[in-house]
Amino acid sequence: QNLQQHRAMSTPESKRAKTSGILEEVLASNLLAEDKRKELQQQYASSQPYSHAHIKNLFDSKFLLSVKEEIKSQTKVNFKESDLFRVYQSIDLANLEPGSD
Repeated sequence: QNLQQHRAMSTPESKRAKTSGILEEVLASNLLAEDKRKELQQQYASSQPYSHAHIKNLFDSKFLLSVKEEIKSQTKVNFKESDLFRVYQSIDLANLEPGSD
């Protein structure tokens, strides 16, 4: 918790404000509630054999649907065929730059 307090104090207010707005749009609404945060902290602290927490339904379903639609509408695919397989190949999404077309 000291690390969280340090980060909060060292993070400029402008960055915190931007981040919290994005989180509210992307994360499931129940995750931002204080009781859910405490539950996850307890789960993390008491987990075995290593510290971890299992977060179900992390993202807001409307956000995930919009991501899916954006990928479907913005991704170009090429049909490739060989003697072993047929596949629709898209660009490597891991190599995309933010804001690139």
